[in-house]
Amino acid sequence: MSEGMEALASSTPDASPTSGSGETAPEPVNLEAPVEAQEEPAQETAPVEEFDEIEYDGEKFSVPKKLKDGFLMQSDYTRKTQEVAEQRKAIEAERETVKQRAEAERANIRDVAAIISLDERLAQYDKIDWHAFGNENPIDAGERFRERTMLMEHRGRLVAELQQKEQQRAHEASQEFDKRYAETNETLHKTIPGWNTELAGKLRNFAKTSGLSDADIRTLATNVPMVKLLHKAFVGSEVINAKTTAAQEPKVEPKPLQRVTGSGARNSQTPETASDMESYVRLRRKQGYGTR
Repeated sequence: MSEGMEALASSTPDASPTSGSGETAPEPVNLEAPVEAQEEPAQETAPVEEFDEIEYDGEKFSVPKKLKDGFLMQSDYTRKTQEVAEQRKAIEAERETVKQRAEAERANIRDVAAIISLDERLAQYDKIDWHAFGNENPIDAGERFRERTMLMEHRGRLVAELQQKEQQRAHEASQEFDKRYAETNETLHKTIPGWNTELAGKLRNFAKTSGLSDADIRTLATNVPMVKLLHKAFVGSEVINAKTTAAQEPKVEPKPLQRVTGSGARNSQTPETASDMESYVRLRRKQGYGTR
């Protein structure tokens, strides 16, 4: 190597090594150097959901506020559906009662008609002079008398059966009424606040004073929608009566306060109520003390 080349080489110390292709070699990695902490993305805080309280079927529940209207609409729909079902049930029960009553009346008419027919036939036998008929033709008289006896026995059986049927129908009607009344009473306990025997008695008296007969009230007592309607009318009547009574009561005017004048206040002072010694001495002198 020439001296110029050696001087050039020695004049550039610390030169970075290069690869054979002329590219700079990569810097070495320090494995002991601490790793910089990566920033985690901030977590978004979920909004606090608001709740409202609703009442359903006699119980209170907390529901999301945005769902409250939906629950109330559903509750109102359920209530109206139940009312329609109650009305349909009452109508069907009344229809069945009318049907049974009509069938019983038809059967009763047939039995009564049979008894009337027997009475007409027996009336023909009552026209016979049995003494003369027996003397004239005892055999025919005996035969006709047996026919009359058989008709009378048949009539007796029909009357007994008719009475038994009427008693059975009355018993079944009473049982049916008790059943429907119990079901109605159970429903009213759930739908009318404070429903009890006392309130039922008040509704009955209100219905009677409004012109309903005992038969009307008995029919109404097993009809839930009609009892509810009667209860609303009763409550409205109570409110109107209370307002009317309050309006008729005489108003008591408050008495004006009596004001005590300054002189009266001074005259009412006594030595015992004096606030200082000078007033005390003056009041005692007025009473005659210290004077001759």
